Amino acid sequence: CGMITLISSIPKIENIGLFDLSLTHTNNQMTEKRLVTKFEIELPISDGGMTYIDNNAYPTEKDRLICAKPGQWRHSKAPFSCQYIHLIPSDSEICDLLSETPDTIKLNYDDKIPMLFDSIILEYARNLHNFTLTFYINLFKLFNEIQSKLIASKSNTVKSGNIGIKPFEKALNYVDLNYTENITLDDISNAACISKTHLHRLFVESLGMTPFEYVINRRIKKSMQLLAVTNYSIFEIASSCGFNDQPYFGKIFKKKTGYTPLEYRKKSNESYL
Repeated sequence: CGMITLISSIPKIENIGLFDLSLTHTNNQMTEKRLVTKFEIELPISDGGMTYIDNNAYPTEKDRLICAKPGQWRHSKAPFSCQYIHLIPSDSEICDLLSETPDTIKLNYDDKIPMLFDSIILEYARNLHNFTLTFYINLFKLFNEIQSKLIASKSNTVKSGNIGIKPFEKALNYVDLNYTENITLDDISNAACISKTHLHRLFVESLGMTPFEYVINRRIKKSMQLLAVTNYSIFEIASSCGFNDQPYFGKIFKKKTGYTPLEYRKKSNESYL
């Protein structure tokens, strides 16, 4: 795939710049845990700290890109400083790209991403926080680099085939690719080539939840992202995330998040630091 085509719906930039935890939390080595409501693309400029996204911990390193998504919870431990771009991608193509991006990506020594981050932030500062054509060109180049890494990762997965992949990994991969469809326990167990009983046990032992609960959680996570960064109707979001019944979607969303879909959309539009 070539570079993502420039689109009429330009991403809305919420925050951009440099962050240093030591300057904002002089008496505390840990930031407060907060709900992510925008896509947060960050590049650490120091080593040694940690960033926590949901239940996962990642070392903060200068060669590790961070991509947090709406609906996730995160906080960071000192030392932590980074260049950051927090945005709302009005276009579904960019939204899908960032949604599929892992929480962190390990960069190569010759990666273009650090250079693009520098260019984006310098262009932004040079033009008194106005978004020039050069700024957006570099931003889309950044998206393109991220897309290239995802394509390469998927290509390597396909080349390796299913040889040596454990049944539980096959099941997770199948769900992650098909959770918006009307998939059943039979579908997942067939994809993993194991019995439904074995599949159920693997999920409970590994994740503390049933396969059905895992599917629901993936759907809710996706719906949280769409509520935060699109203007799609509640019905459209429910349908695109695999919920055929809007009242049921609202009930499950409230149970999982503590908010109705509309309440969450309003909350996600609030400014945050």
